[in-house]
Amino acid sequence: MLKNFDSVLAGGKILKDSPTTTAALAECGGQMLFLKRTNNKNWKFTLRYLFRSARPFRSARAAEKFSQLGIPTPPVIAAGECRCGLILKCGYLITGTEPGICGMNQAIREAADPVGEMSVFLKKAAVMMAALHRNRVIHGDLKLCNFYRGGNGEPGIWDLDSVRIYRSRVPLREVEKELTRLIASCVELLRRIPGVPEPEIDSMTSRFCREYCAYSPLVPSGTKVAGLVRALLERWRNKK
Repeated sequence: MLKNFDSVLAGGKILKDSPTTTAALAECGGQMLFLKRTNNKNWKFTLRYLFRSARPFRSARAAEKFSQLGIPTPPVIAAGECRCGLILKCGYLITGTEPGICGMNQAIREAADPVGEMSVFLKKAAVMMAALHRNRVIHGDLKLCNFYRGGNGEPGIWDLDSVRIYRSRVPLREVEKELTRLIASCVELLRRIPGVPEPEIDSMTSRFCREYCAYSPLVPSGTKVAGLVRALLERWRNKK
């Protein structure tokens, strides 16, 4: 399969297909796998990765770190890259999957009680994020869609391409940005579900920050994060 990655990817169940990324589920040897190819975006991408490994190798290292911390993430089976001389053409990632796994955004959207499901999820997300930050790890793109619900019903984290591991303490501003991204994506999802009341950003943010602080020595400002949430939602709205 490794010799024919692109054809196996094209023949699988396509989950994402953009100029920069193609992802699919495909069967190999009776086992379902998640395959992802990241493509060269532009000349800036070319220069950045002349002497740097492709992102799938970062994902693989991050998955090992998550495993050490006891945070569920799909196991990395293989990571690779294709180059023409020093120029990185694309990166390849293969991870395991499991029956019943789905994105947390899908799980909440399809729940009988989306607000209740969101509340339960956010309590667990606060514990997981605090564990990452205590151990000097920032995910870098921790929106709701980058959490998943495993076959056992418990949440995990995937899409580790942007993970950074700091040598010392994680900067508080990075923690606040990470919390902002998650809460904003939660608000945006709830707004799209028919019949669900308009989310109260201040109360949701305050509650989440309190739950986060119960497990973290870092103390993000609920007021500041709520303001950042509103600003991010406005930026997302203007992009549409």
